[in-house]
Amino acid sequence: MNKIIVSAATSILLVVTLKILSLFSLPFRELIFAAVSLFYFLIGCVVLKRLSPKISSKKFFRCVPLRGENLALTVWFTFTVIAGGMLLNLLEVSFWSKVGITLPANSLDGLSIDNAVLMLFLFALIPAVFEELFFRGAVLSSLQKVGGFGFSIALSSLLFFLAHGSYYYVLSVLFSGVCFSLLVYMTNSIFSSMAVHFFNNVFSYLLMIFSTRLANAGFSAFVVCGLIFFLLIGIYGVIATYERKIKNDPSVRIEIFNEGELVWQRERKRRKRQGK
Repeated sequence: MNKIIVSAATSILLVVTLKILSLFSLPFRELIFAAVSLFYFLIGCVVLKRLSPKISSKKFFRCVPLRGENLALTVWFTFTVIAGGMLLNLLEVSFWSKVGITLPANSLDGLSIDNAVLMLFLFALIPAVFEELFFRGAVLSSLQKVGGFGFSIALSSLLFFLAHGSYYYVLSVLFSGVCFSLLVYMTNSIFSSMAVHFFNNVFSYLLMIFSTRLANAGFSAFVVCGLIFFLLIGIYGVIATYERKIKNDPSVRIEIFNEGELVWQRERKRRKRQGK
């Protein structure tokens, strides 16, 4: 229960702090927001790790290099997250516009090259690293010990959504959070979700730059069709690659010959969930 409280408190306090700071006209606003977010994520990681002293930091944060089919899964998830997230984002914008709510537009238009690079660093690289360390590293590991696979994915994705504060974009943010969590479980590496998160953020900012031009040129329909195509390709690639990964992994091909072996396997899984 302490792990759930710490995870939720970190996310909520981050949102409240950023909302309060947004009320003021601050110099270097983006840098301050990034520093505050970094502070909360690091504190949350440290506290959750201290609540799991028996697990090594490498295992707790899943700092495992990507190899072979794990790298392929990362590529396919990149297609899935970017295409699926953008399609859901378009649906959300369309829905809110129909009910009379115009969502605030974020754009990089008018920024110099230096500022654009800084924005990508602040809102693509830093979130990709530290949000993943917290939500898919510390939170996912902690909640898995509390409630298992499904519970950890659901609650970590919900907290990921709450921490973003963009409550009009509930479907796209939850979709991304679930995909990041599934990818970490499939690869057992935090670097996979970091990579997908980074490329998703970069693509989102690039699309914001050119979205108005594409719409004015009449290419919106082509963009939607392209996103649907890449989403289907990504989903197919994820399923096919993961099935091949399971077939080639000897650790999941355990033959059980008798009831004693079955009992032993159940006890082993129970001890693993309890961190023994």
